[in-house]
Amino acid sequence: MKKIIMICLFTTTAIAQNSIDTKLSNYIKTFTIKAPKTIQGKGSKKYEFGKLLFSDKDLSLVRQISCKSCHDPKFGTSDALPLSIGVGGIHNGLKSKQLNAGITPRSAPHLYNKGHNSFRTMFWDGRVFYNQYDDTYETPEEGLNGKYPKFFEIRNKIENVMAMQAIFPMADPTEMRGKKYAHLSNFETWKLIAKRIETKNVYKKFITPNFNIADIANALSFFQAVEFQVNDTPFDKYIKGDHKALSQTEKEGAIIFMEKGRCSRCHHGELLSNQAFQGVAIPQIGPGKTSDKNDEGRFLISGKEFHKYGFLTQPLRNIALTAPFMHDGSLKDLNAVVRHYNNPSRSLDNYLVNDLQLLYKNIYNDFIYVDKNPYRNFYRKDFLAPPIKRPLGLSETEQNKLVCFLKKSLTQEKFQNRISLRECDL
Repeated sequence: MKKIIMICLFTTTAIAQNSIDTKLSNYIKTFTIKAPKTIQGKGSKKYEFGKLLFSDKDLSLVRQISCKSCHDPKFGTSDALPLSIGVGGIHNGLKSKQLNAGITPRSAPHLYNKGHNSFRTMFWDGRVFYNQYDDTYETPEEGLNGKYPKFFEIRNKIENVMAMQAIFPMADPTEMRGKKYAHLSNFETWKLIAKRIETKNVYKKFITPNFNIADIANALSFFQAVEFQVNDTPFDKYIKGDHKALSQTEKEGAIIFMEKGRCSRCHHGELLSNQAFQGVAIPQIGPGKTSDKNDEGRFLISGKEFHKYGFLTQPLRNIALTAPFMHDGSLKDLNAVVRHYNNPSRSLDNYLVNDLQLLYKNIYNDFIYVDKNPYRNFYRKDFLAPPIKRPLGLSETEQNKLVCFLKKSLTQEKFQNRISLRECDL
C-alpha cells in the first residue's frame, strides 16, 4: 500500500510539473521571450579602448568623475544610490558623499543589455532616441538631429543609440562637465574632451584619422554592449529547454509574472522591455526637473499629454543587482517594487521616505525631499498604465514568489551571492 501511495504521489507531482512547464512555455511564446544573442568582441582593440575610457576621469573636463563612477559593476552597473552625485562628490556606493556636488534629478539607469541592437531609446525620458526607419536621432542637441545635422562629422560616425547617449553625461555641468565649464557649448565640450584623449600616450594605438567624440562614444558603447550583456540567467536556460533550471517556486513566480502580476504586459520580448514609457504612480523624491520639484517624465520631452509621468520600461535581467529602483530610486528593493505594483495608488498615498533617509543620511547633505502635493499625486495616479489601473490583488505568498522569480531566475548565477534569496526558501 505504501509503495502504491508513493507511486501516486510521484505521478501527481510529475503531472503538476508538466502542467506548469507547458503553461510557462506557452507564455514564453505568447510574449515572444527569448535569450538575447551573444555579442562578440571581448578582448578586441575596440573593447580594450572602451574599457580604458569607461574608468577615465579625463572624460570629465574637471577630471573628477568617470562613467564608472555612476555605473559601477560592483553596484549592478549603477551606483547604489537613489539619486546620483555629480562632480565634486565621492562615488563609492553606500560610502559615497555629496560634499559640494550637485544631485541629479534621476537615478543612474543600469547598463545590462542596453547595448543590444534592438535597443532604440536611452535615458528615463527617452531624450536620446534612434529612428531606424529614416536613420535619424532625436537628442537634446539640435546639431545632431534630423537628416542634415549641423555636426555631421560627429553624427556620421556615431554607430548606435548607446554611443549617442554616451556623449551627453560628459556635457552635463552637474554630471561630468563641471560648472566651471558651464559656459561652453556641448560641441566645444566634446571637442576639448576628444583632444585630451587623442593626446594621451595610453590611447595612441587607438587613435584614427579625424578622431572626434564619436570615436570615444563608439568605443564606450562597444565595451558596455559586450561587457554588460546578459543572456545566461536561469530563466534563459529554461527558455532554451532546461526545465530543471528553475525551482517550483521560481516557476510559480514566473506564472504570476505572466498572469496575475501583469508584468509581462510591459516586460516582454527579447529584453523583457517594451521600451515604452509607462506611468506607474512612483513617489517623487529629490530635486525633480522643475522649480516645484516635479518630474513629468517623457512629457517634458514629447509634450504629449499621455506621456505625463511616463518613464522608460527597464530591461529585467540582473535587475536584482541594481537597487534602489524606479526613475528616482524611491523604492529601496524588489519587495518594495512588487508591493507598490500590487496597489500603486495606495502605495503612493502611504509612501514614507524614512527607510531611504536612514540608509542614505550620511551621503546627502540635506533631508531627501518627498513630493506630497495631493494635486500632483492625483495626476500620477490618473496616468497609471492600463495594466495596473486596478490593484493586482496578490497575496503575500504570491508577492514573495514573484520576487523570487525576479531575483533568482533573472540573475546570472555568478552574481547570486550578492543578493538575498530568502523569498525562494519560503
